[in-house]
Parts: sequence; structure tokens; C-alpha cells
Amino acid sequence: VLSDWLGGAPQDQARDFLRQGLAEAPKTWPYPLLRYLNGELCEQEIFEAAGSDASRRVETNFTVGVALLAGKRDQKHARELLREAAGHGYYFEGMAARCLLKSL
Repeated sequence: VLSDWLGGAPQDQARDFLRQGLAEAPKTWPYPLLRYLNGELCEQEIFEAAGSDASRRVETNFTVGVALLAGKRDQKHARELLREAAGHGYYFEGMAARCLLKSL
């Protein structure tokens, strides 16, 4: 979904993929991230759902940051979130955030 949004794919295509994920995914983590992307949770709620778990926090920073970039909203905050994720390069999202920041 994030890749589609960043790549400029048709919104319907990304939304269909997101709906499929919401319907089929187990309701455990990272399901709340899908709900955030679907507009069911706000940023504060998704960070509360992530709690203090480091892996979940990195995933959340990355997901929210990329969603903000893709939606062309609050670019400064998006970069801050991605920088936070990039500081945890041993997670996939941290490595991806670092690469994405270099390309911005």
C-alpha cells in the first residue's frame, strides 16, 4: 500500500489492496498499522497501540512517516519520524527509512 501511494499508483488499486489486507490479516500486530493506513486510527492511537516495544515503534515511525510523505502532509514531521526509524538500522524499516531519507 505504501509503495503504491509513493509510486503514484491509482488510489483504487492501493485501497483494494488495503481492504484485502484488513479482511484477511490476523487481528494481532501489525494489524493496527493497516487500520492506521485505512484512516481508522490517528497517529496518537497507533503509537499507543505500539506501546514501548522497540520493533513496533520503529514500524510505526516508518509507516506514519511514509504515509505522511505519500499524502503530501506535514513533510517535516514525516522526515522526523523516518529519521527516528533510521536510527534503528537493524530493523528492515530502519534500513528502508535510511534509504528513503537519502532519496528525499
